Amino acid sequence: SNTKTPGNLTKNRQSNSQLNGGATVTAIRTFGDIVNTTKIGTSFEDQRNGFLQARAANLKVTKVPEFASADQASLSSASRDETIRNLNFLALTSFDIKEKYLFDALIRRDGSSLFGPDSRWSPYYRISGAWRVTEDVTLPQIDELKLRASYGTAGLRPRFDDQYEILAVNAAGFTPDILGNPKLKPAQSAELELGTSVEFGGGKFTAEYTYAKKSTTDQILLVDLPAVAGFKAQWQNTGALESVTHEGTFGARVFDNGKTSFTLNIVGDKTSQKITEWSLPERLYSFQQMPSAFFLGRNSNLGAIHGNKWITTVAQLYDDPAKNALKGVGQAWHTDSVMINEDGYVVRKSAYGTANERAIKYTFCKRRTVANDPTTPCLETSQITKIGDANPDFNMSFGGNLRHGRLVFSSLLDWSKGGDLYNGTRQWAFQATRDRVQDQAGKANNAATCGVIAAVMPSCPKKSLGYYGVGFYNGLDPNDYFVEDGSYMKLKELSVHYTFLSSQLSRIGMGKVPSIRVGLVGRNLLTFTDYSGLDPEVSGLFGDPFQVKMDWFQYPQFRTLSAVFEITF
Repeated sequence: SNTKTPGNLTKNRQSNSQLNGGATVTAIRTFGDIVNTTKIGTSFEDQRNGFLQARAANLKVTKVPEFASADQASLSSASRDETIRNLNFLALTSFDIKEKYLFDALIRRDGSSLFGPDSRWSPYYRISGAWRVTEDVTLPQIDELKLRASYGTAGLRPRFDDQYEILAVNAAGFTPDILGNPKLKPAQSAELELGTSVEFGGGKFTAEYTYAKKSTTDQILLVDLPAVAGFKAQWQNTGALESVTHEGTFGARVFDNGKTSFTLNIVGDKTSQKITEWSLPERLYSFQQMPSAFFLGRNSNLGAIHGNKWITTVAQLYDDPAKNALKGVGQAWHTDSVMINEDGYVVRKSAYGTANERAIKYTFCKRRTVANDPTTPCLETSQITKIGDANPDFNMSFGGNLRHGRLVFSSLLDWSKGGDLYNGTRQWAFQATRDRVQDQAGKANNAATCGVIAAVMPSCPKKSLGYYGVGFYNGLDPNDYFVEDGSYMKLKELSVHYTFLSSQLSRIGMGKVPSIRVGLVGRNLLTFTDYSGLDPEVSGLFGDPFQVKMDWFQYPQFRTLSAVFEITF
């Protein structure tokens, strides 16, 4: 701004250290056809994090960047010290019987200072087994068939702060904020996994399938407290989540004549996550200034997107009891009082083509006197409804490797089908009239002119700034205008390598070098998608990308090209 300021000074200092250690004793014994391996071990972690910051504004002495030269009333400081210790003990035993039947069992006892004294230690276990079926049964065209199953438990730790009181310091003293919870327990996770793998065609083909069902209970969530508690909230064990995953792989050595070969690997998976227990009020969550679009509530999919929906049919208009009561002839919401504009949204006919034209938010009856009975009176309406789901239908990857002599080509293609993506970056731009849809060049000035040039109806009439900037911008609250299909296909990697042997290198005086390998590797080279943003492969700035699938000012995945030069000696 070419305006002088009083200047400011900030200094940060961080000191982080981590010490890890462990010991394991292993015993291997053979009893006839049985081989047993037993391990007993322990491990520990000691992590210390320190942070110190000082700030000053309004520097009083020119060219003296010291805190003593600042207005002493502008000085502020912050510090943080954390010590986290974990100590684990384990015992594992496994049995290999005739190389046909495989069993193992594990038990652990984990301790962590992140919990209070009464909840510091927790036991966990795992049992698993496998059967190599083709060692007992001959199956036509099958070289190897294995069945396997396992069940195990694990725990999830809280953050460092969660067991302690948190106070907000102010000029008058302090205000209670978060009530500590020294009785906080680990979130308990239990997983059942079933799978099979098969090899056939003389070792040319392999296939594998895995089914996994995981249940997590006693999740660590921030719970609002009543005013009488004196604190606003507390981290507590509540809520349960269940997930089911199907994963399959297929590998093929398509051809191999010694000099030339081609192999193909395909991996696919589908995961669904459902909130099975939720004792808290339903809520929408986000991070920082992101639209609060992701829903948390009982029997909802994790990753469900909720918000406002814009009405696209006249029938939807009358899901609102208030409008339904006024749809009679001559009344405010009679069917003749509305129309569907060229964007596909229901608008007031009297406002069409004017500065007041707006899409109408969907309103429905959320609670009736008798549940699920539309003939009973409505007790509560809502404009918040499900508008999308971030979970893809499935993901697949295709990897190929073509070798001809010492020349090798490799590629990896990723495909994500389905799953909605919230384009928050585009929504933010609507308030500043910076989106391409807001360009009204070439459109008719009003509805009357538009009727004359009906052949270009999709381009008329012009929309006011308020139609987009007030309407669909929606105060940055989530709405379905910005929910898009997140499907994409990406050429994630393409590489070529060639190896020069010493017999070739001798021609340039490098015969003593056994080999040199050179190549090029490109990543994120091509993206195929209908998504309107820069890159559909996004996640939130914080949190799990499968829960918070939102485009929010992230850089797109970088396209990179790397050279490889490798000398063997």
